Amino acid sequence: MTRTSRLFYSLLAVFILHLVSDVKAGTIEFDALGNVILNTGGTLAADGNSVLMGTFASGFDFGANAPDFATTFAAFSTYGMTTIGTNADPNAGQFSDTAVVTGVVGNRLYMWLFNNPTPSAATAWAIITNNAANWTAPADSALSSTIIDSSDPGTFVPALAGAMASATGPNGPALGFITQNANIQMQAVPEPSALVLVFCAASGLFLSRRRNVR
Repeated sequence: MTRTSRLFYSLLAVFILHLVSDVKAGTIEFDALGNVILNTGGTLAADGNSVLMGTFASGFDFGANAPDFATTFAAFSTYGMTTIGTNADPNAGQFSDTAVVTGVVGNRLYMWLFNNPTPSAATAWAIITNNAANWTAPADSALSSTIIDSSDPGTFVPALAGAMASATGPNGPALGFITQNANIQMQAVPEPSALVLVFCAASGLFLSRRRNVR
């Protein structure tokens, strides 16, 4: 390699390092510290279970697609992931983690909680969000950050669907808006086979009624 070539590559390396160091990004801290995450039976969610933080495609219909995991997951963009128990020891059923994001400023944030370390293997989950300003992705800036906690006032499930989520708090089980410090309880996801049986039964009843009408 000639001296000119070495000088060129040295200057190129310096230029690339400068570009990398000049990249700005926002930070999102996502927690469950003001409340706890519960399984369907009311027990504390186990350490190691997956937690995703991100956003859904604009206009995604939660009610129509629940509990279709593949469709729901395909509409979800993950900004950060962690597990129950992370940075929350010794408090069971809680977690705290951060994610660095760029190019997503203003997007509505969601937390997706699972009862399994592998999301696709989960038999229950909870999806929560909030209309508060802090539940939007921050600007691309080293000084820009936001903190979202599952206990924030106004946190709610995005659809009144039993496969999505519910909350238990001082006023008992409730779907919809979640009061501050209410615990988030995951709901069972119906198996596809069960949904097929329900459809078949409904179809049989419909055909039977048509025959009776005739």
